Amino acid sequence: MYDGFDSLPDDIQSRITSLIEPSDPEAWVRSPIQALDGRSFLEAINSDDGKKTVAHYFDSVETFERPTLQPGPENLRQIFHFDDADLDSNRAGLLSAAQRSRLWRQDVLKMLGAAVCLVAGVMFNVALLAGWMTAHGRGAALGVSLILVGLILAVWSAETWLDLMPGSVLAAEGYLRPTERIVSGRYGPSTTYCIEIGNQTFDVPMAAHDAIREGKRRLYYLHRTRTVLSVDPPEK
Repeated sequence: MYDGFDSLPDDIQSRITSLIEPSDPEAWVRSPIQALDGRSFLEAINSDDGKKTVAHYFDSVETFERPTLQPGPENLRQIFHFDDADLDSNRAGLLSAAQRSRLWRQDVLKMLGAAVCLVAGVMFNVALLAGWMTAHGRGAALGVSLILVGLILAVWSAETWLDLMPGSVLAAEGYLRPTERIVSGRYGPSTTYCIEIGNQTFDVPMAAHDAIREGKRRLYYLHRTRTVLSVDPPEK
């Protein structure tokens, strides 16, 4: 028997907060709902056919509130570059050989980018200090900017390397849904596309955000970089 919002399963809590969006979830689950024949959500889910009833209720609300979000063909395999062999390895808690090779190649590019930026930034600053060239205004900060970019790439590369060395993969399980985060920047706000599963959030390409089918799923990722490697198919 469920006696409050906090006692509900995680996937039910997630659907309530994401789909219904009540200001007070605890009060909402205790309030009468016309679509549930005047019963509260707790009364409905505690009934004999509770799971079926609330599932139908959520489907009805989603169809009414979000008619444009009906799922289409999901192409996450192409977006995240994984196949059945990769998925089997990830389920076993390991990177596949193909994933390791692909991520190593990407990391080499990061290291090369970091090296180029650091060398260029140092040489630019040395040239300024030695009087070999002059720069004014923003141009004078170019060397420092290149060094900062190089350091960011170097840290990113190191985190990837630390993920790839053990080759271990973590899993997140729960209700999977797309979400967005608005980030304020120097040139105005920008949108970061994410997917949320359980109590975790992962930044993903917009294509993955748009392709996701909501539902109870399992996602596999790397610990430090939080790189999404693969996603189990939807339950049938």
